[in-house]
Amino acid sequence: GKSLLLRTIAQTTAQGIHPFNHRAIEPKRTLVVDLENPAQAIIDTSYSLELMLQDKAKNLYDAERFRIWRRPGGINIRRLADRAALQREIAFHQPELVTIGPIYKMYQRKGGESYEDSADEAMHVLDDLRTKYNFALYMEHHAAKGKQGEGRDLSPMGSQRWMAWPEIGISLYRDKQNPTEFIVKRFRGDRLSGVNWPTKITRNPQWLVDGVWDQNGGAYG
Repeated sequence: GKSLLLRTIAQTTAQGIHPFNHRAIEPKRTLVVDLENPAQAIIDTSYSLELMLQDKAKNLYDAERFRIWRRPGGINIRRLADRAALQREIAFHQPELVTIGPIYKMYQRKGGESYEDSADEAMHVLDDLRTKYNFALYMEHHAAKGKQGEGRDLSPMGSQRWMAWPEIGISLYRDKQNPTEFIVKRFRGDRLSGVNWPTKITRNPQWLVDGVWDQNGGAYG
């Protein structure tokens, strides 16, 4: 699932392990803002990975670098109370990477208001937080329902503003030939250079995910 992928990226990055090739990288403080999953679902999918990370990182392991803020009912960052709660969590943990999602459970549209206006305000809040606390942001989006397969439009559901806002826009298509593999595609061109995402993401029983790069993708990202 998409939320599992984002959580895995945050967990591994926090302990200095690349999420897709499992090599050593510089550890970063990470915060997961989970707006969908109950506590037991997170524990069931994260515990085994945490044990792997403890074994891999050994004396460099630091549980304090990784934190989950769980709101399975969603939040509305356009409301002052929810916005302040999110800001307090970020200010407390001081993350270098924040993952949050899904987008549709992050804010609400007011009656009679356009999707664009509601998205603009949500983006403004996130931009303010990123500027103030200087963190990278990964967001989980859902696509509108439609035809299945690689030809399906997997751009973010809701306002078209989400098409243009991110520096990198990634969508995943399940491989028809192998249901355990997901093809990585862009729904928009990258604004950041040198970003080497895998060509495919596969399931791994221990690390949860693996990355696969094709011959044109260069060495491990």
